[in-house]
Amino acid sequence: MVEKTNGSLYPLSSRQKEIWFEQILYPDEPLYNHGGYVRIDGEIHPDLFEKALQWVVDRNDALRMVLHQGDPLPMLEFRNRVQAHMALCDFSEKTDPYNDAVRWMKEEMDRPLELYGNVMFRFRLIRISDRDHIWFVKYHQIILDEQSHFLLVQQTADAYGRLAKEKRLRKGSVRTYAAFIRNDRAYLESEKSAKDERFWMKKFKDFPAPLFPVVGANRAERQHDTHLRLKQPFYRRLMAFAEKNRAGPVSIFIGALCCYFLKTAGKEDLTVGLMVHNRRPAAFGKTIGPFAAVRPLRLRFETGSSFMELLTSIRKELEKDTRHQRFPLSEINNRLGILNDGNQQLFDVV
Repeated sequence: MVEKTNGSLYPLSSRQKEIWFEQILYPDEPLYNHGGYVRIDGEIHPDLFEKALQWVVDRNDALRMVLHQGDPLPMLEFRNRVQAHMALCDFSEKTDPYNDAVRWMKEEMDRPLELYGNVMFRFRLIRISDRDHIWFVKYHQIILDEQSHFLLVQQTADAYGRLAKEKRLRKGSVRTYAAFIRNDRAYLESEKSAKDERFWMKKFKDFPAPLFPVVGANRAERQHDTHLRLKQPFYRRLMAFAEKNRAGPVSIFIGALCCYFLKTAGKEDLTVGLMVHNRRPAAFGKTIGPFAAVRPLRLRFETGSSFMELLTSIRKELEKDTRHQRFPLSEINNRLGILNDGNQQLFDVV
């Protein structure tokens, strides 16, 4: 039974289904907690800030999404009104206010959000001093992706600026994720979807063995995130090299990854997961909601290939795949008979 609601009910979008299926495999793990913080230098008016945030929530239905248990899949409710409450946390009396606030935010990010029956975001304004604040944002990725996080910050900052100057806000445009859900459903029933499916089935009629053996009983034990920070001079050299050779930054980094696995594991047939914004059609480019997806990128190359030949191959594959990237990874897995349990998958590096 679906719980009582005060708004319209919708099915999950393709991307939301992928997130939900993995989350319920590990219900007590904050797999899809996401967020971050903005440091605000200067005087801030908390009441105006909350009013600006309320204006953004009122105009973006993804922020008013609530998940309700259903049979067999949950349903989405877009609530007519959600209070964008932003509690104030005061760290100004601490010995080390900023670092204490950072530690608190890290701990907060590790606390799972309730999946059903409530909004899936948390906002906090953290006071470091009279002229130093932090805006902390936490949300479940079933309602927002990283591009949406950027849009949320941008829209809130713009609204706050207008409030501070004019003391009022105009109506502004309303963008709806509900419209994308309808569009997504129409796509899955279209000939374009069938064509995209044929493309991926041909590409993966066979697929490479995994790079790494499965170790550990749960996702947390198997997953390892690595962050590499490039120094500016080196990064500028990379970008100059990319521009000179008509290759994008993504191609350069994928090429380096391929070379690594060729040298360390002898892999000449490699599939990696590639994060994409996936905001098709373009009308949804500025819509807040969960669009970002992972698509498989398969590369075959020979040991004797030059790096430039590898970059050319990567560019061609990216161009071909992009035309078919809307077809959901979960549907590719289903058609290939790959189980959604992490023990069998197309790729193990994203």
